[in-house]
Amino acid sequence: MKAFALMLAVALFFGTVCRAEEEVTHTKTPLKEIQKAVEENKAYLIDCRESEEWEGGHLKDAHFLPLSRIKEMKEAPSELPKDKPIYIHCAVGGRALESAKILKKMGYDTRPIKATPDELIKEGGFKEALKTK
Repeated sequence: MKAFALMLAVALFFGTVCRAEEEVTHTKTPLKEIQKAVEENKAYLIDCRESEEWEGGHLKDAHFLPLSRIKEMKEAPSELPKDKPIYIHCAVGGRALESAKILKKMGYDTRPIKATPDELIKEGGFKEALKTK
């Protein structure tokens, strides 16, 4: 009976861990809906690219929080809202997914975007900020 209970506990633990990893996928929300929610302050947008990329041009409504900084965080950053979805974008979607997984573990409602910045501008209606370089 003890062996069964131990096996059940291990199965539940690994099942929970695997599901938690599977929960973070690229959002299916249409880009125009994301743009509208961000514009109306109903969602928050993070650009998780690194400094050189950000300085080369970024979305006007995006907040700069690079993946390298997110990886170093030990606790939830107070500047991020917990009461609205956080959309995260990068150059092609990989870093957004990784950033979303880390922040989700800290209790945020993260929704990584697979679209490139150019797609967010052309298809989503986002505005690009002036290039700083």
